[in-house]
Amino acid sequence: MLEPLSERLRTLLLELGLCSAGDLRHCRRLVRRLTHDLPAFDSVWLDALVQIGRLTHYQARVLESASPAEIRIGPCVAVQRIGGGSFGQTLLARPVGSDDLCVIKHLAASDRLSTETVERLEKFVMSARGFNHPSLAPPVSCFRVEHQLALVSRYVPGSHLGELLVRRGRFPAAVVWEIGRQLADGLEMLAQRGLTHGDVRAANVRLTSAGTAVLVDAGIRPALDPVLTMHSGLAPERYDGIAPELIGVGGQPCTATDAYALGCLLWQLLAGRPPFPGGDPLVKLAAHQTRTIDDVRKWSPETPAPLARGIERLTSRSPADRPPRFADLLEFWGLPSRSGRRRLATFRRRFDAPARSVAARRPLSALTRWLFIAASVFALSGGVATLVNQGARNVALSWAAGISQGWQWGAQAQAPTATARQTVSTTASFTGAAADYAPLPAPDRHGVVHLESSGPYRASDLTVVGELSIVGGDTATPHIVIGDQPFRLCAETVRLKNVRIVTPIQPAARSSNLRALVRVEAQGLSIEECLFDSGGSIGTATANASQPIFAPPTGPALIAWKLLDTGDHRGGTATIRNAVLLGDGPALYLAHAVRQVNCENVLKVGPGPLVQLAATPAAKSTWTLKLNHSTIRAAGAVVRWVVPADQAAPAKSSEPSRGTIEVEAADCVFDIDSPHAALFELAGPQPLPEWLRSLRMTGEGSVTRPMLEVAAWVSTLDGRLTTLEGIPIELEGLIADEFHFAGEFPDRPAASEVHDSEAPRRSATPPGICAAALPGS
Repeated sequence: MLEPLSERLRTLLLELGLCSAGDLRHCRRLVRRLTHDLPAFDSVWLDALVQIGRLTHYQARVLESASPAEIRIGPCVAVQRIGGGSFGQTLLARPVGSDDLCVIKHLAASDRLSTETVERLEKFVMSARGFNHPSLAPPVSCFRVEHQLALVSRYVPGSHLGELLVRRGRFPAAVVWEIGRQLADGLEMLAQRGLTHGDVRAANVRLTSAGTAVLVDAGIRPALDPVLTMHSGLAPERYDGIAPELIGVGGQPCTATDAYALGCLLWQLLAGRPPFPGGDPLVKLAAHQTRTIDDVRKWSPETPAPLARGIERLTSRSPADRPPRFADLLEFWGLPSRSGRRRLATFRRRFDAPARSVAARRPLSALTRWLFIAASVFALSGGVATLVNQGARNVALSWAAGISQGWQWGAQAQAPTATARQTVSTTASFTGAAADYAPLPAPDRHGVVHLESSGPYRASDLTVVGELSIVGGDTATPHIVIGDQPFRLCAETVRLKNVRIVTPIQPAARSSNLRALVRVEAQGLSIEECLFDSGGSIGTATANASQPIFAPPTGPALIAWKLLDTGDHRGGTATIRNAVLLGDGPALYLAHAVRQVNCENVLKVGPGPLVQLAATPAAKSTWTLKLNHSTIRAAGAVVRWVVPADQAAPAKSSEPSRGTIEVEAADCVFDIDSPHAALFELAGPQPLPEWLRSLRMTGEGSVTRPMLEVAAWVSTLDGRLTTLEGIPIELEGLIADEFHFAGEFPDRPAASEVHDSEAPRRSATPPGICAAALPGS
């Protein structure tokens, strides 16, 4: 017989309205399936309630703890934990018997809850009673729970500005201006009651989907820490907007200190970083006391003069030079407007999907429209047809051939005549006959090929049992030269270290058999301190807005990898570290959906994709690409996923027959050759944008160009590239901002280091490669 839920827990659930008796009856079958012949503990019942959506995971954890009654906080019941710090935790809650949500600050730090602190909080709540402004959410009630204190505020859905700033970089000036108007309007109404916020910063401003910037936690921080010093134990970012007169001299928060904090916040939104960045509280405090904040136009030149002058007044070190009232600032800037809220709502919606920056477009005049139509008709009748027939169709057919032949690659196509490119090659000195090159030594009994001299060596196929290693000497970097056939390596694990693999054959003279420089058949792959150069043409293609866009032709892959045994779940991992990949083909071609590819300090230059996946991950499986401090420059997609011809038709069942692709990038630089390439590309005979739902990417600390296309479809029929928009790819953390390389390519790896980027950094190290650790530096 099924053991019921304990009476104590059942009574608590029903009393708080967390579930009904009908919900418990509904869970009986699920509990029976979860327990089989075991006793039905309370935790099993709680898990069943979570699965049917009656409890959150947080509620289940509290209810199965030693003190389940703690889920009730005064007249409210906790729903979810949404934050916390040294003073306690922040909970999403709802009143008992109601579905309305609220936020509870549960203050549990006994050393800060002195009688004076409680009195300050209660006085603020009493003074703010009845306050109603869309841009401020002060506490509405304050009550004790045993030896703790709870503050209740209205719930403001939406991400805070600090999170949005990290995800997409600095904000447009028009957006910042409207945020400043809204917050100043709310702070003015608060000041009219003789109250101050005291903690104006990015993490305390939430941007709602309706286009309203809302300040939360008003009055709480000044009550807990009326005097801020470096010994207050706060995180460094809490000192980003502290007014000089508050630092260790007994100053009290007032309208002037809120004005200073608001100016620092708006400065940060425009510049993408705080006025005084760093991780040392003492340095920040000293800077606010002794230094003048720069004109924001030094970091954000497009800032309108009225906005810049207003921020300059707000951030003045002298309180007397700041606006005495926020109403004076609004007279200068203008009041919040409905059009401004619409602008913020549009800006906020871009964070709900992998949106890209869109340049403002002015409507065309009638004369311009007629000239554009005439030019389009001319292009469609002549030039475009030539490009389709000669260039793009060739490369598309080569992809189709590669798919149909499985492990074989299709014939290579020549570059379209309409594309202007620069040529980079490290193989110019290898012009002799293949017979002049030294033969590649045989592996020793441990499967290691030792290359003590620079060679050059003539590539020859190698097959061993176990691990195969090709290792260059300490005093020279060996060159292995590829002819008209790929360098085939077959072993359980293949390892390459400190070698250069190049081909002297120019694109026009390539054999159709050279579909990859290195062809690996192994369960594992390791590449370290290596350089691969296919001798192809790399650079930036020209674009004509009046013509369709085609993907550039793809040359031979630098590395092609096929698993020996797809059923071996222990294999399928590749590591590429401190490597340079040059050429117009994919850097890594995957014939199978392996488990994971790791790239650390890798430079990829050339129009081909970083990874071309010619297989589909099995259902409920995940293929992972991890990138760390890597740079792809003037290149194609990070991942080009080829839709197999036999899977091109949409699946009839609602359950996807494919797995997922996860890209985890940290501190990387993505210089995609847009509009001829996108961050992600699908290739196949017909567009299937729903496949993008299987893609996820995180890009913490990584930067890309503002006008980057996020996703595109490349037709294997004619090579046409079509942008895919409105597909909810899970894309988090990637920053779209301008950056500059140290030099023009082709050049040494040091030229591809980023030396000028306005994007926020997680550390002092810029994103992208460290050239000193790369071959050829």
